[in-house]
Amino acid sequence: MKTAKSINGCPTLSRRPQSVITDIASLRVNEFDMIAGLGDSLMTGFASENVNALERWTMAIMQEHRGQSPIMGGDDNANTLANFLKHYNSGIVGASVGSHLASFCINGVCPILSNFWVPFKDNLNAAQTGAIAKNLDYELDYLIPRMKTMMKNNFEKSWKLVNIQIGSNDQCSSCTEGLKNVVSPEAYSGYVIKAIERIRNEVPRVLINLIGTFEVSRIMDIRAQQTDYCKPNLFTTIAVECSCLEQAEEGLKKMDEHCKGYNEQLKRIAEMYVPLRNKTFALTFNPAAINISSLPVDAISNIDCFHPNVKAGSWASKVFCPSENEHFFL
Repeated sequence: MKTAKSINGCPTLSRRPQSVITDIASLRVNEFDMIAGLGDSLMTGFASENVNALERWTMAIMQEHRGQSPIMGGDDNANTLANFLKHYNSGIVGASVGSHLASFCINGVCPILSNFWVPFKDNLNAAQTGAIAKNLDYELDYLIPRMKTMMKNNFEKSWKLVNIQIGSNDQCSSCTEGLKNVVSPEAYSGYVIKAIERIRNEVPRVLINLIGTFEVSRIMDIRAQQTDYCKPNLFTTIAVECSCLEQAEEGLKKMDEHCKGYNEQLKRIAEMYVPLRNKTFALTFNPAAINISSLPVDAISNIDCFHPNVKAGSWASKVFCPSENEHFFL
């Protein structure tokens, strides 16, 4: 497998007729018809576009830049998984585009007044800023009907990649007394399995890509002594976004313990589903091998000095060019 500086440097692949693609194990990167995402603000691209001094006091700081989402973004020239797949299959659907006002879930609840989707922009990016694993089922209430609408008569025959990345807000809630049982590794596992089972039963021809969590606490290593870059605003504060970070070493330790527990559960879930693989269903687990503290400060948003910005995705991305003989699911 060769590498390239950008996806445009990879050669295209020939596409086989849909009628001969009968086993998900032999699926090539260019043979997915649909990409979808479930998750939180990392999937929505919240605060991923930096702002200037004037914008800091406007609603510019409350935007989701879904078109730049590292997994689901479909904006031109964005370094995203969705665009990588589009390079090989221009007809793939599902990538989110553009920006809109953030839609929030708060402490496991998704209030009607602050929670919504914009279908013609979000497409199959069902993620919600602030979501925890408990909210995955709620996100599926939007995703599955939207899938059927977008694929129309081809829903049953199309091959689908559903990406799940959740756990950052669960870590941040691990210090909240009323949420401890909701965000425990065991509860987290139950919510993820519930979502997987719903997808397995309601979505045909699907590969589920479970993406691991990373230690959110390490953001404090970057924030330290960054008073010039990290300027306050009225809304996006650590107290609101991740109160556990305010509890010094005790809070950071608790977050790290939960992160480790989540990844152990995700690995266990992946192993649990190996015997359930068949020709039209499979699940894979990809650990998030990201050391947040290794990012340069300008790779995190200057809005809240908490969320990664578009530079983080580009900084961490590496493009691998698959060949005709390499399959997406190994």
